[in-house]
Amino acid sequence: MTSSGFDAIPLLPSLQRTLAEVGFTDPTEVQALALPGLLAGRGTVAVAETGSGKTLAYGLALLDRLKRLELDGDAVRSGARPRGLVVVPGRELGEQVAAELKRFTHDTRLRVRVALGGTRKAVSRERTAGPFEVLVATPGRLEQLLDDALTLDDLRLLVFDEADELLDPGFLPAARRLVAAASDGVQLVVEAVPEKIELKQSIFEELGQRLGPTVLLATNTSSLPISLMIGVAMSDCTMSAMFSEPSVS
Repeated sequence: MTSSGFDAIPLLPSLQRTLAEVGFTDPTEVQALALPGLLAGRGTVAVAETGSGKTLAYGLALLDRLKRLELDGDAVRSGARPRGLVVVPGRELGEQVAAELKRFTHDTRLRVRVALGGTRKAVSRERTAGPFEVLVATPGRLEQLLDDALTLDDLRLLVFDEADELLDPGFLPAARRLVAAASDGVQLVVEAVPEKIELKQSIFEELGQRLGPTVLLATNTSSLPISLMIGVAMSDCTMSAMFSEPSVS
């Protein structure tokens, strides 16, 4: 019988050990759907409800990819050049995401830094001055650091967490500038909840055209308007729709 647990997903042994230590044996639906593509380097728009496990899905893929670079002899050596960037709309979520990522770095040995609003810029500059792999940041503070203290020329994976907020008009100009500052070929991951997803379709297409093909992945077709499902599947930026069937009670 083929296993459907985390042990069937080709993650690094160190990440598998941590999953076992914290008692995670089986992926949630969004994790099972998203991780194979994420680990293969495909851009992904993951649409699922809050609490469905989206953070761990992109977090495992992010840590796996960056650690493999180090194991292959391409370790981070210079400061202020993150290879993984997670953009969040607010400080509270940023702290939660950083804590979740750090839980999986004790064995995998990667460095996670934060640059969040509500702290002095000098503190953020100090935290990001040395070599590290992953940065969790809010848009405003990130843009301040990009002015004179940070570069994205070595970025490999860019995550917009809670994109339904980050891609609203207030944050959208910053999101576009971040994408423009990233190097070509960066893997794009967009995490969103279903309620506002249709309003963001054109933005996903725009980002996909800049950073490469992006897969739309949803855990329940009943939560998405049919116009979005068809439109994304046929869009010019080679987004394709990958949907699981709705749960039957």
